[in-house]
Amino acid sequence: MATIGYMFESGPTQIAQNNVSWTADITAGRIMAILTNTSPATHYTDWTYYNNVTGELTTANGYTAGGMALSSGTLGMVTDTYRYLKFGAANLVWSAPFTAGPFQYIVILKNTGTASTSPLLCYHDLGAPQTGLGGVFEYDFTSLGGVFRQKVPNSVTG
Repeated sequence: MATIGYMFESGPTQIAQNNVSWTADITAGRIMAILTNTSPATHYTDWTYYNNVTGELTTANGYTAGGMALSSGTLGMVTDTYRYLKFGAANLVWSAPFTAGPFQYIVILKNTGTASTSPLLCYHDLGAPQTGLGGVFEYDFTSLGGVFRQKVPNSVTG
Protein backbone atom coordinates (compact mmCIF):
# COMPACT_ATOMS: atom_id res chain seq x y z
CA MET A 1 0.00 0.00 0.00
CA ALA A 2 1.55 3.28 -1.10
CA THR A 3 1.48 6.04 1.45
CA ILE A 4 2.61 9.59 1.82
CA GLY A 5 2.47 11.76 4.97
CA TYR A 6 1.84 15.49 5.05
CA MET A 7 1.54 18.21 7.69
CA PHE A 8 -1.53 20.43 7.71
CA GLU A 9 -0.58 24.04 7.01
CA SER A 10 -1.52 24.86 10.60
CA GLY A 11 0.09 21.67 11.98
CA PRO A 12 3.33 23.13 13.38
CA THR A 13 1.45 26.14 14.77
CA GLN A 14 -1.18 23.86 16.30
CA ILE A 15 1.51 21.76 17.95
CA ALA A 16 3.00 24.87 19.57
CA GLN A 17 -0.24 26.69 20.42
CA ASN A 18 -2.05 23.65 21.75
CA ASN A 19 0.84 22.41 23.88
CA VAL A 20 1.16 19.09 22.05
CA SER A 21 3.62 17.03 24.04
CA TRP A 22 4.17 14.09 21.72
CA THR A 23 5.09 11.31 24.15
CA ALA A 24 2.94 12.60 27.04
CA ASP A 25 -0.15 13.11 24.84
CA ILE A 26 0.26 9.69 23.22
CA THR A 27 0.71 8.05 26.63
CA ALA A 28 -2.46 9.81 27.81
CA GLY A 29 -4.39 8.62 24.72
CA ARG A 30 -4.90 12.12 23.32
CA ILE A 31 -3.24 11.69 19.90
CA MET A 32 -5.80 10.03 17.65
CA ALA A 33 -5.97 8.62 14.12
CA ILE A 34 -9.22 8.86 12.17
CA LEU A 35 -10.11 7.42 8.77
CA THR A 36 -11.74 9.58 6.08
CA ASN A 37 -12.57 9.36 2.41
CA THR A 38 -12.34 13.15 1.87
CA SER A 39 -8.96 14.39 0.65
CA PRO A 40 -7.20 16.60 3.19
CA ALA A 41 -4.99 17.80 0.31
CA THR A 42 -7.82 20.05 -0.84
CA HIS A 43 -8.43 21.24 2.74
CA TYR A 44 -4.92 21.50 4.19
CA THR A 45 -5.43 25.25 4.79
CA ASP A 46 -9.07 25.27 5.99
CA TRP A 47 -9.13 22.10 8.09
CA THR A 48 -7.70 23.23 11.41
CA TYR A 49 -9.71 21.31 13.99
CA TYR A 50 -11.47 17.94 14.14
CA ASN A 51 -14.89 19.54 13.60
CA ASN A 52 -13.68 20.71 10.13
CA VAL A 53 -13.05 17.15 8.89
CA THR A 54 -15.63 15.68 6.52
CA GLY A 55 -15.99 12.14 5.26
CA GLU A 56 -14.90 10.33 8.43
CA LEU A 57 -16.14 6.76 8.52
CA THR A 58 -19.07 6.09 10.83
CA THR A 59 -19.02 3.56 13.64
CA ALA A 60 -19.50 0.25 11.85
CA ASN A 61 -17.63 -2.74 10.45
CA GLY A 62 -14.72 -2.60 12.88
CA TYR A 63 -14.25 1.19 12.92
CA THR A 64 -15.28 3.55 15.72
CA ALA A 65 -15.95 7.19 14.82
CA GLY A 66 -13.55 9.45 16.71
CA GLY A 67 -10.67 7.20 15.80
CA MET A 68 -8.02 5.18 17.52
CA ALA A 69 -5.50 6.43 20.07
CA LEU A 70 -1.85 6.19 19.05
CA SER A 71 0.46 4.41 21.47
CA SER A 72 4.17 4.14 22.23
CA GLY A 73 5.16 7.67 21.28
CA THR A 74 8.78 8.27 20.35
CA LEU A 75 10.95 11.25 19.45
CA GLY A 76 14.16 10.98 17.52
CA MET A 77 16.49 12.81 15.17
CA VAL A 78 16.90 11.83 11.52
CA THR A 79 19.68 13.29 9.40
CA ASP A 80 19.83 12.97 5.64
CA THR A 81 20.12 16.07 3.44
CA TYR A 82 18.44 17.94 6.30
CA ARG A 83 17.88 17.27 9.99
CA TYR A 84 14.41 16.25 11.12
CA LEU A 85 12.78 15.69 14.46
CA LYS A 86 10.91 12.40 13.99
CA PHE A 87 7.65 11.78 15.81
CA GLY A 88 6.88 8.07 15.98
CA ALA A 89 4.21 5.73 17.29
CA ALA A 90 3.33 2.06 17.29
CA ASN A 91 1.49 0.71 14.26
CA LEU A 92 -2.26 1.29 14.12
CA VAL A 93 -4.14 -2.02 14.24
CA TRP A 94 -7.86 -2.40 13.64
CA SER A 95 -8.91 -5.90 14.72
CA ALA A 96 -10.69 -8.48 12.58
CA PRO A 97 -13.28 -8.51 11.25
CA PHE A 98 -12.45 -5.07 9.79
CA THR A 99 -14.61 -4.38 6.72
CA ALA A 100 -14.94 -0.59 7.01
CA GLY A 101 -14.49 1.67 4.03
CA PRO A 102 -13.88 3.06 1.62
CA PHE A 103 -11.26 5.42 3.07
CA GLN A 104 -8.00 6.76 1.70
CA TYR A 105 -6.69 9.09 4.39
CA ILE A 106 -5.55 8.76 7.99
CA VAL A 107 -5.79 12.07 9.85
CA ILE A 108 -3.80 12.55 13.07
CA LEU A 109 -5.13 14.97 15.70
CA LYS A 110 -4.85 15.89 19.36
CA ASN A 111 -8.13 15.07 21.09
CA THR A 112 -8.98 17.78 23.63
CA GLY A 113 -12.44 16.34 24.27
CA THR A 114 -14.09 19.03 22.13
CA ALA A 115 -14.08 18.72 18.33
CA SER A 116 -13.82 22.49 17.77
CA THR A 117 -10.61 22.70 19.83
CA SER A 118 -8.97 19.39 18.80
CA PRO A 119 -6.17 20.45 16.42
CA LEU A 120 -5.28 18.50 13.29
CA LEU A 121 -1.56 17.68 13.07
CA CYS A 122 -0.90 15.67 9.90
CA TYR A 123 -2.40 13.15 7.51
CA HIS A 124 -1.34 10.13 5.48
CA ASP A 125 -2.55 9.42 1.95
CA LEU A 126 -2.84 5.68 1.32
CA GLY A 127 -2.64 6.26 -2.44
CA ALA A 128 -6.01 4.74 -3.32
CA PRO A 129 -9.34 4.02 -1.63
CA GLN A 130 -9.16 1.10 0.83
CA THR A 131 -11.84 -1.16 2.27
CA GLY A 132 -11.15 -3.72 4.95
CA LEU A 133 -11.24 -7.32 3.76
CA GLY A 134 -12.48 -8.82 7.01
CA GLY A 135 -9.10 -9.45 8.58
CA VAL A 136 -6.86 -7.17 10.62
CA PHE A 137 -6.07 -3.78 9.09
CA GLU A 138 -2.61 -2.54 10.14
CA TYR A 139 -0.91 0.72 9.27
CA ASP A 140 2.87 0.74 9.76
CA PHE A 141 4.33 4.10 10.79
CA THR A 142 7.79 2.55 11.24
CA SER A 143 8.30 1.89 7.53
CA LEU A 144 7.55 5.57 6.88
CA GLY A 145 10.14 6.85 9.32
CA GLY A 146 7.48 7.94 11.80
CA VAL A 147 4.08 9.57 12.03
CA PHE A 148 5.61 12.81 10.79
CA ARG A 149 8.91 14.66 10.69
CA GLN A 150 9.57 18.31 11.40
CA LYS A 151 12.57 19.93 9.72
CA VAL A 152 15.00 21.62 12.12
CA PRO A 153 17.87 23.95 11.31
CA ASN A 154 21.28 22.42 10.63
CA SER A 155 22.90 25.20 12.57
CA VAL A 156 21.89 28.07 14.77
CA THR A 157 23.32 31.52 14.14
CA GLY A 158 22.99 34.42 16.49
